[in-house]
Amino acid sequence: MEKENINNIEKKEDFNLSPIFGAILVVGLLYFVFGHLNSTSTQQNINNYWIAYSSPSADFNVSLPSEPEHKNYNFPVPDSNMSYTQDMYTSKISGYAFLISKIIYSSPIDVSNPDNLLKGSLSNMLKTDSGNSLISSDSGNFKGNHSLDFSMETKSFGTFIKGKIILNGQTIYLLSVESENATPANYDKFVDSFEIR
Repeated sequence: MEKENINNIEKKEDFNLSPIFGAILVVGLLYFVFGHLNSTSTQQNINNYWIAYSSPSADFNVSLPSEPEHKNYNFPVPDSNMSYTQDMYTSKISGYAFLISKIIYSSPIDVSNPDNLLKGSLSNMLKTDSGNSLISSDSGNFKGNHSLDFSMETKSFGTFIKGKIILNGQTIYLLSVESENATPANYDKFVDSFEIR
């Protein structure tokens, strides 16, 4: 596994970002999902009974602490004829927000250098708000797919996001948990339960 520090992620410019530029403007969308976690989430113990959830299109399974809210968005990719569809599944509970985001492009994207693609996506996430700060990142493999683990602080909300970006063929998945704790409870339980079908 390859460890990256904050300076390497933020200073690299050779990520081949053009088709991916809009792919994970997710943090901008996360602000619709997150923020004010305690006031908008179900107030129950995060360790209580979890549910097994299958997406409506049956393309993934995951365990979550509550039934997720599903929203669908369509976005153009800047400076191209492409667009992408983003499906977001959010489960909020007692100061935690668990998110699965699935991104599919209208045309094939270049996946010949998956590590750079994933790092470019993370770089774009950091750039969406000047208050975002990368704590750590680590390239790896998730159940046979290229992946990038990361942890970041969102100073605008006073929270932390720990997550994993996964490239599965032409589809990008983002799994993340936001909380006021840099090491959120049940993060591993959530991520380890994720199965692409």
